[in-house]
Amino acid sequence: MSTSLEILTGLGAVALFILGLRQITATVNHSLGYLVRSRLSEPAYQPSRGWLRDFF
Repeated sequence: MSTSLEILTGLGAVALFILGLRQITATVNHSLGYLVRSRLSEPAYQPSRGWLRDFF
């Protein structure tokens, strides 16, 4: 009984880990896509604005 419980607990932990990883990658992909889209929508990069402004 304890072995099946340990297996279920391990599977649940792995499933939670995979779900969290997918959420993180989706968030990273979303922000990267937003950065690329904002870059493409700009006519040209203005160095006077500074690169830090794009991330905050």
